[in-house]
Amino acid sequence: MKNTKLALLTTIMTLILCSATVLGTTIAWFTDSVTSTNNVIQSGVLDVVLEYKTSWADEWAPVDENTKIFKDGALYEPGYTEVVYLRVLNAGSLAFKYQLALNIASEEGSINVFGNEFKLSDHLRAGTYVQDEYVSGVNDADTRMPAMFGTREAALGSVELQTLSEAVVIRENAPVLPGEDTAQVAAIVLAMPDTVGNEANTKLGEDAPYIEFGVQLVAKQYTYENDSFDNQYDADVDLPNHLIYNNDDLHKAFTEGGRGIIANMNLTDVNEELAGDKSLVLNTNNSTISGTADNYVIVNRGDLDIIGDGTIVNNMKGSIENWGKLYINNLNIEVQGSKYGFHVKAGEVEINDLTLNAQRGGLNIQGGKVTVNSGSITSTAYGTNIGYLVYAASNTSAEVIINGGDFRYEGTYYRHGVLYAGQNASIIVNGGTFGKGGSNTSKTKWITAANGGTVTIYGGSFEFDPTAWVAEGYEAVQGADGWWTVCPK
Repeated sequence: MKNTKLALLTTIMTLILCSATVLGTTIAWFTDSVTSTNNVIQSGVLDVVLEYKTSWADEWAPVDENTKIFKDGALYEPGYTEVVYLRVLNAGSLAFKYQLALNIASEEGSINVFGNEFKLSDHLRAGTYVQDEYVSGVNDADTRMPAMFGTREAALGSVELQTLSEAVVIRENAPVLPGEDTAQVAAIVLAMPDTVGNEANTKLGEDAPYIEFGVQLVAKQYTYENDSFDNQYDADVDLPNHLIYNNDDLHKAFTEGGRGIIANMNLTDVNEELAGDKSLVLNTNNSTISGTADNYVIVNRGDLDIIGDGTIVNNMKGSIENWGKLYINNLNIEVQGSKYGFHVKAGEVEINDLTLNAQRGGLNIQGGKVTVNSGSITSTAYGTNIGYLVYAASNTSAEVIINGGDFRYEGTYYRHGVLYAGQNASIIVNGGTFGKGGSNTSKTKWITAANGGTVTIYGGSFEFDPTAWVAEGYEAVQGADGWWTVCPK
């Protein structure tokens, strides 16, 4: 502030001196101007369109999350073969590369005539073929596709059949560019080979096996557009190296690291740990991941980013235990039982758009640094165990910074609290909305700083009077609605 005042004073003195010079002298200025008025700045748009048809003679139809592109109610038996055509179009202004894969949404196995369990996915095979729709302005697909996939024999001879999880189309070096004639077309051949025998034959009296699957398209921008230097500014934007359809795929992603995306499905009995030397970006892709009663769903000791608006559900133990570096953007956590929902043992955690619903406490921070920028933490605490929405444990040097978010207690137990800082721990509140704790009206039960722990409030809205915790130079002002707002004096 001192330097700012000095600079302002110097500027004012300069203006006075210049004015004195002008008043005492006649000065003529030559002036000219050039105005550029045609500069338009806009952001690029990454917009992918997927279409399908089951016969090349048909018209293309759009694909959305409810489209059934494979034959509904198909009866798979040895020799059964089905072909689906897909078209990937660029409806935006940015070039992209993409990955196309089959997605097993759900499956029920059965018992074969030998009395053994089996699944259709163990015996079904798929093959893929992809090409540009237009070559030198001519629709080359109209010639190739009917010839390559017009008969069962031609279709089976045009692709290499693989397991469903291996049948992935990756277009890294042939991007889909903006323009009407840059679409790419693919054929997916689904078959049960005629070499399959009674191992896939359902025993009389048993329920028929069932499988539901679709297609997943993942697109990323491509190094095509230029800035002032080259077209490499988005060179590091990679497609996922893990397409996750089941627990084994998820385990591989946590074991190897990299980038993974869950195929918009539900995974159960999950208990995964990321090692300290691994880095993983996990796109939950609106999926639900459920754990077990005795284990955390995810233990992070490495560098983990969780994105994608998915849901983690666990019973009793808790959802995530963190020891490393964790970044959360758009995640839902549901924890059933009288435990805290999210445990931070050490490391550094940044939270954006987290929705945490617990039956006791929310964040249990036993070390490290946690920054909460947005989201909500809600508890419906019950029983006799006291809990806090944000709990920074004693003797841990835990550091918590709350910049925003909504913190609510919706239970009836009178001892439940909002913020707790134990010995050597600190909580700094810069913003957010904080409801009351339990029915005990003592504010020290809603906010507690024990044995030298500190809670310092610089901003936010409170359903109770937070004056005892407001930083020096700030005050809590009560509004007509009864809520208190912390702001500078």
